[in-house]
Amino acid sequence: MTSIATRILATSPVSTGQRPSRITVALALAPSLAYLVAHATAGATVAMVAASVAAAAAILVGRRNGRRLGVLVPAQLVYLALRTLLGVVTGSDLLYFGSGLALSALVALVVGATAFTPVPAAVHLIPLVTPYRHLGPTHHRYRRVAAHVTAAWATAELATIVLEAHHLLRVGGAGFVQGRMTVAQPAMFVFVGLLISYVRARLDHVESHLAQRHQAG
Repeated sequence: MTSIATRILATSPVSTGQRPSRITVALALAPSLAYLVAHATAGATVAMVAASVAAAAAILVGRRNGRRLGVLVPAQLVYLALRTLLGVVTGSDLLYFGSGLALSALVALVVGATAFTPVPAAVHLIPLVTPYRHLGPTHHRYRRVAAHVTAAWATAELATIVLEAHHLLRVGGAGFVQGRMTVAQPAMFVFVGLLISYVRARLDHVESHLAQRHQAG
């Protein structure tokens, strides 16, 4: 996962809509902190390696905490390795971060397009944060809510990428990371929380109704 929102979700323990834990916040911020510390002490090249190592560690810790993302985990690690190689070989943190933004934009476009299909991407993500026992993708309300969440996430992600790309070109790698930590990541934490709240507001009462029908049957 290259985007802010998906990285937050990937490092979050399965929940029923509670606020992100301290561990979740720490894992999401670890790559940025590692980059800034290494950049200040050893330069941009070491900083890129440190950030990638921290990101890989966060992915693996999130995996151990119960996040089951299948092929996405090795795909993330391969991507991090290629991205780091690109940054180290060229010595350019603009390419290092720019490649991440480009891939994030591509992912957002592909994922956003699924909002208009019978199986929106959020169908597979909702169970990770708000698992339901009786309500699932076969229910029309569930699919509709998943489509809304998918479209909202893609729109927010693309808007964030455009702003981050502009910021990266203006201030360089260190300024970009500082902006991501202080503005983009906190905003996306709030946004993910709002999406979870929206899902629960639309689906919890449906789940309760189905549970009652199941008990009566």
